[in-house]
Amino acid sequence: MVQPNDAQRAKLDALQAAVANGADAIKAACPSEPPATPPARLAAVGKHLQAMLQAVDAIRSPLHDFYNSLSDDQKARFNTMGKQLFAQNQ
Repeated sequence: MVQPNDAQRAKLDALQAAVANGADAIKAACPSEPPATPPARLAAVGKHLQAMLQAVDAIRSPLHDFYNSLSDDQKARFNTMGKQLFAQNQ
């Protein structure tokens, strides 16, 4: 939808790599089996939330770099795409 040029494509690739790494970190923070006790479950949730925060921090800069490289027209299309994805998940 955005039709990035070569320089934008490099920034998009960096963003996609950051998103993939963030997803891997979140998956790795999930226990393979449910914790047996409430304190262990709470600790697991804390670990999962920490991984989510780290993923957000890791994605923030590449997203800004990519978004700021877009023209106003590309930003408008990119913003519409996000709204469509959000609406589909409701």
